[in-house]
Amino acid sequence: MIKKLEIEPIPLTEGHSKLVLKVEDGIITEGFYYALVPVRGFETMLLDKEATFAPIAASRICGMCQAVHSIAVSRAVENACQIEVPEKAKKLREVINLSVRVYNHLLHHILISGNIFKNDKERFEFIKSVQKIRKTVSSILEIVGGGTIHPSNIVIGGISSPIENSVKERLLKMIEEIKSLAETEVKTFIEYIEKVWKERNLPETLGKHNLPFFSLKDLKSSSLKEIYPQEIFEELPLKREATNTTILINGKGAETGARARKVTDGKFKPKGGIKELHILRAQEIVPSIKKIEEILEKDTFEKEIRNPTFPTSDNETVGIGAVEAPRGVNIHKVKVDKSGRITYYKVMVPTAINMIAIAESLKGERAEYAEIIVRAYDPCIACSTH
Repeated sequence: MIKKLEIEPIPLTEGHSKLVLKVEDGIITEGFYYALVPVRGFETMLLDKEATFAPIAASRICGMCQAVHSIAVSRAVENACQIEVPEKAKKLREVINLSVRVYNHLLHHILISGNIFKNDKERFEFIKSVQKIRKTVSSILEIVGGGTIHPSNIVIGGISSPIENSVKERLLKMIEEIKSLAETEVKTFIEYIEKVWKERNLPETLGKHNLPFFSLKDLKSSSLKEIYPQEIFEELPLKREATNTTILINGKGAETGARARKVTDGKFKPKGGIKELHILRAQEIVPSIKKIEEILEKDTFEKEIRNPTFPTSDNETVGIGAVEAPRGVNIHKVKVDKSGRITYYKVMVPTAINMIAIAESLKGERAEYAEIIVRAYDPCIACSTH
């Protein structure tokens, strides 16, 4: 006999969501995961607004993925309006994007720490180390981006505020102080993930799916289609409740994020499962910090790093801006008219791509593992209901 289980909300994730499971003899035969957060209408809100306003508005889509939205929409407008961005501005945007990646990955470690640490003292010591790293990364976002939550320095044409060498040196000193701490944090996290799997006798392939992977490298060769809950769900309550869209890649579901980035590099063959996903996400932290350090060491950013050209276009060209956000490929599309106003705006976010991957990962697993499978994807529900 098939039973229906409903879990709401899903704790330790970003935003209000719901999980509906069909279970037979304790095994999930079908899983539906979707957002319950009210849609705020950013795509409509930006219509007829000046394109220069786009990075400011886009950073409000989410408090976690703020800068990546600003970078993506800036790239989209620049693409539509054929605005060349100075190379140094591109490098600082990369610093900001990598900082957001580290900041988010570490928050995920805090969120699931209660699931992996049995000893509260060990857990709180771990969290203290994580927060020390996040504090430094937050300072990088404040200085380079102009804010941790709403980064005002990301503008159409580049970066609005140069960085004095003395400030850059201070940033490099801060980074040097957290590198070894980050290496220890990642090592500890992975050791505890391995320990949890061993102690609980969890399958190595828990949460495995057979869907393809999608990263920024696949964007040009892929077709993307946004579908709505009414097109996915047959049951009326799900149709009425779900507020997120879902993205199909080449007509099917896909996984995007840390594992997809690794897979599409061409040197990694995934075994599947959420344990691997946790580990691969953690392994991005130290290289991201080192890349930030490398960018800042190799260049100076004291002079103006912005193309001041006012954005105008033909109202026909679709500008596309894409960024590898912490959770995967984040895409913004815009059209701009001759007066510099936005006439079309579309956002496609990583969590919307991963919704089908999450559902597929649930199938065939024990119902008791459902929540930890969902959390392994670190879904950002606010983004998926923009």
